[in-house]
Amino acid sequence: MAVLGLVVQRPDTIAGVAFRLSETFPRARWSPGAAHTNMPNLAKQGLLRVSQAGPEPTLERYEATSRGVEEFRQWLARSSSLPPALRDGLQAKLEFIEFDELAGFIQTVRKAERDCRSEYAAAHGRWKAFGGLGSTETTPDQALRHKLKAVQMVDEVMLWGAQAKRLASLRSQLESLLVQTNDSPGRPDG
Repeated sequence: MAVLGLVVQRPDTIAGVAFRLSETFPRARWSPGAAHTNMPNLAKQGLLRVSQAGPEPTLERYEATSRGVEEFRQWLARSSSLPPALRDGLQAKLEFIEFDELAGFIQTVRKAERDCRSEYAAAHGRWKAFGGLGSTETTPDQALRHKLKAVQMVDEVMLWGAQAKRLASLRSQLESLLVQTNDSPGRPDG
């Protein structure tokens, strides 16, 4: 839907959408071929069409079809009753961790926590810099886009902050477990 949305915003080439995808969603970690794979697939589904041939496939200009615009608008309006499924690598690793691996796993969680705090600080910095730009928008649509971008940036700050707090709590619980287990007379010793 992100790829479709970028083309709904304005027609573009696969190469252009790939660049805009990484620029618009810098922390989403899209696969390098996301636009290359999705745009031809969206065209096969009738949601995009080639509006101008290019010297190579990545330079063909795509535009959204009326069906593509409608599909995108429905996706925007659709409500999600639940957040996306939890597919966290640390959650999966907790299922398989052995006692002799616990101290190392705590270090893994600590590193992830530091990384999230770093992402939080970077997102906060981007938000502050964005807010400091002032409002130079000349049309109501530009002003709305600016405000929506600010909301998106605040949400990103909150997401990284919440993830860092979650990891701090997980690390703390694991450290307590390690101390309790080390102090226990029936401690597994490998």
